Amino acid sequence: MPSDISQLLLLEELHLGHNMISDIADFKLLSRLSSLQTLRLYGNDITTVSEEAVENLKHLANLSTFYMGDNPYNCTCDVKAFATWLKDTYVEVGLQWHFPKNGIPYKSSDFDGNEPAYKCASPPTLFDVSLLVVSQMNCPSPEIPTTMTTENSSSSDDNDNGGNVFSWSPITIGLMTSFMFVAMILVFTGVVYSVKAYRKKRRHVGIFPHIDNNDNPMVNNVVAHQFKYDAYICHHDNLVNLVVYNFMTRLEQEPNNLQLCLSFRDFIIGADKLDNITDAFETCRSTIFLIDENFVNSNQCMLELKICCSYLLDDNRPADTKQNGIIMIVLDAIPRDRMPTTLRVLMNKITYLEWNRLDDEKCWRQLEASLRRIKVE
Repeated sequence: MPSDISQLLLLEELHLGHNMISDIADFKLLSRLSSLQTLRLYGNDITTVSEEAVENLKHLANLSTFYMGDNPYNCTCDVKAFATWLKDTYVEVGLQWHFPKNGIPYKSSDFDGNEPAYKCASPPTLFDVSLLVVSQMNCPSPEIPTTMTTENSSSSDDNDNGGNVFSWSPITIGLMTSFMFVAMILVFTGVVYSVKAYRKKRRHVGIFPHIDNNDNPMVNNVVAHQFKYDAYICHHDNLVNLVVYNFMTRLEQEPNNLQLCLSFRDFIIGADKLDNITDAFETCRSTIFLIDENFVNSNQCMLELKICCSYLLDDNRPADTKQNGIIMIVLDAIPRDRMPTTLRVLMNKITYLEWNRLDDEKCWRQLEASLRRIKVE
């Protein structure tokens, strides 16, 4: 960007899309443009946005429209601050589904549903995945540098005069020894108690333990099935953003603490798609279907719906290995005559949730209550 841009203090709109820009210099040139309302940087060669760049964006008090999709982002922890800002900001950022902190949704009007996408170009494991997935990464906190003293001093005057030499006092050594002794006693007591409890539950013949049916989950040589996830979310690719910074944020964090299975995050790379899908139904205690126009018209989405139904209807599978519930969330109004037969039959048999975007919080409460009930059952 030309450095003279920083002198245009009355500039309100800046269009720099498709200009092969690769270095935004942390938006330092724009930080003084207090009148700037619209900034377009989509379709360039920008790979990363630093925390300093995000802070400079926040200083643009009048910024209301910001588009920077269709750039080859390198989805590492370096762009987490930017991904989090996109998710939480009230600025219109050109995402198809954007639910900022107040929960009021809107769709970008400038692109009519063809918004430039914020997607990862690297690393290969995240190729073509929404950039917003970075906001959920567990990135290490910056390390705090520590100063270590390597010199030893034999003079007691150094300590009296504020020297940096560290020494163990007798009181400190005594306290540490007492603490370690108490900890060892507690560990030993816990081991003894565990062994006694173990022996109460089992009676041994030789080296092979025989388990009493009344006290253990193994009955008739069948071990109770353990689900790895609470719910698998089946959706069309156009709803990745909605899943990333709404369902993941709302359901996986406090107070729900649910574990979701998501195709773009949890499916095994390189495995057969059908294998990944069937594994999801076997390891999840429920399935959430996000139904919109694209879902109904997608052969893959409808195939997943049919596979889920076949699992539930399979009489040869033990009851405790089957999913405990199907949750259907209808996002778009779909005429009955355009629904596939499987979907129409399910909607006649199962109470589904019509998502009301004007009362978003009520819908979340209904969904959370259903998931909690399924988990308890």
